[in-house]
Amino acid sequence: MSVEYTPEKQEKMLGRAYCLLTSNGIHGYSMDRLAKDLGVSKKTIYKYFTNKEELVQRVINEFDRHLSSVRLTSIQSIEDFMVQTGEIMTQELFIATTFSDGFVKDIAAVYPTIYQRYMSILDRVHLEFVEWFETGYESGITLEVDYDLVLYELEMTLQGIVARTPAEELRVKLQNLYQLLLLKVLTDDYRHLAFEPSSFDFLEYTLAKWNSLQ
Repeated sequence: MSVEYTPEKQEKMLGRAYCLLTSNGIHGYSMDRLAKDLGVSKKTIYKYFTNKEELVQRVINEFDRHLSSVRLTSIQSIEDFMVQTGEIMTQELFIATTFSDGFVKDIAAVYPTIYQRYMSILDRVHLEFVEWFETGYESGITLEVDYDLVLYELEMTLQGIVARTPAEELRVKLQNLYQLLLLKVLTDDYRHLAFEPSSFDFLEYTLAKWNSLQ
């Protein structure tokens, strides 16, 4: 009698499969070896993933699902800005830490169509973020700055922080980055409000949300 995996267990299997793919590379890592490393039968692995391409596609689908869960609304108050900036930081942290550069290069070389979809997902999310920042400018809450550059700097900094920062120092690094982001984009009228003790606790929110996505 074959074992049926619940959606939750399938998602966990998918996460483990991704870790193994990134560790071993897409090129030479066979589905049979994957089944062995996952501790399941060949029949089971082929039941849920027809081939390696479908497995990679499922990984990208899951990535897209997480990013699509965020719904940014127009900025009408400093509270809106603080809460939704926490969402953006969480998503950028998720993007910066989900796929290694080597894994992305493998996808580009082996499955160019999937790679194009991956890039289109990033382009969509990036555009949504920029458009959201612009609503803050229209409301007089954020400055008129180059938001494309702001997001690029945020992503690059997050990659560096996560790659080189011990876990016990991560909270401080993220808090400092968050404060720099506020200083870069908020107008003088709203900047001081963002640093009041009673302001939205970005760090607790972001780390809790990010941990829920792991």
